[in-house]
Amino acid sequence: MMLRPLTLQEANTLLPFVKERFARMQRIIAEGQNLSEALQAFEKRKTAPATGPAAAGAGAGGAGVAGGAGGAGAAGGEMRTLADLIAATADENARKATASIQREIERKKKRLKTIEAQIRMEILQLQTCGVHIKSVFPARADFLGERHRQPVFLCWCMGERNIEHWHPLDESFSTRQPITDPAVFGPVVIH
Repeated sequence: MMLRPLTLQEANTLLPFVKERFARMQRIIAEGQNLSEALQAFEKRKTAPATGPAAAGAGAGGAGVAGGAGGAGAAGGEMRTLADLIAATADENARKATASIQREIERKKKRLKTIEAQIRMEILQLQTCGVHIKSVFPARADFLGERHRQPVFLCWCMGERNIEHWHPLDESFSTRQPITDPAVFGPVVIH
C-alpha cells in the first residue's frame, strides 16, 4: 500500500497517536522480555536433574516398617523400608512439581504469543498511518513527506515534542537536518 506524503502539519498531528503506540510497544516488549527470561528459568528447572532421596536411590535400606518379626509384611509378604517410602514420596512430589512447572511453562508460552500478536498489531497500526518505524528503543520514526516538492523523510525521536528534523530518503537518522522553514514541507491547513 503506497501512502501519499504527509505535510509537516499532518505528521505532527499524528504524533500523540505515534507516541502512545511506541510507549505501549515498549511496555509490551519489556513484559515479553521478562516473560521470556522467566520461561527460560522454568525450562531449566524442568530439565534439571532430580536431587534428594528419590534421585539417590533407596539402596541404603532401612528398618522394616510394615513387617512383623522376620520381615513378613502384613499384606502380600512385602516389606517396605523407610527408604522405599521416602523414595516413593519424593518421586510423587517430583512428578507433581514437574507437572506444575509444565503448566506454568504452557501459561507463559501462551502469554508470550499474545504479546507477540499485540506487538504486531501496534506495528501495523503505525504502518497504516504511514509511519516508518526505525527503532523502538529509543523510539524513532520517519514519515514520508516532501520538501520543495521532493520526497524526504520527516524524522521524530522520543523526547522531541514535535517533528523537528528531516533527511533525504536515501540517508538515515544520523544525517538528519533541522527544519528551519516549515513552509517548504507543505501547506499549513487551518481546520
